[in-house]
Amino acid sequence: MVESSAITGLAGLDATDRAILETLQADLSDPSSWDQIADHFASELRDFDGERAIFIHNANYGGTVGFAGVIDAAEQRKQVMANAAASLVLGDAFIRACDPRFESGLVMISSAAARHAMEGFAVYGAAKAAMEQWV
Repeated sequence: MVESSAITGLAGLDATDRAILETLQADLSDPSSWDQIADHFASELRDFDGERAIFIHNANYGGTVGFAGVIDAAEQRKQVMANAAASLVLGDAFIRACDPRFESGLVMISSAAARHAMEGFAVYGAAKAAMEQWV
């Protein structure tokens, strides 16, 4: 039996395996939520007795589509915080909470906008590209 516990667990590769799945939703554009998530990782993984823990980070704060200097500055900050900064901070928190006694994995969901310019998606694409560079 494969047990996974984190913000989101992932079932094992074998269809006969069972996993414990957990989802925690948070406003990742608000850095005050990050400590709660990091604490959750630490508490869940401290006494983890499963074989594998996997964190799947799938942030998408799309916000307002538009061009730099035109879109609302507050919306732009939220996009950067949710799609870039939170990805790095939470990925690091998960890695720190893991222990060599079990297998762990970090899956960061990105976007084609990270590698290919898409009109109006400069902030989103740059944030996802930052995440890709970190991983």
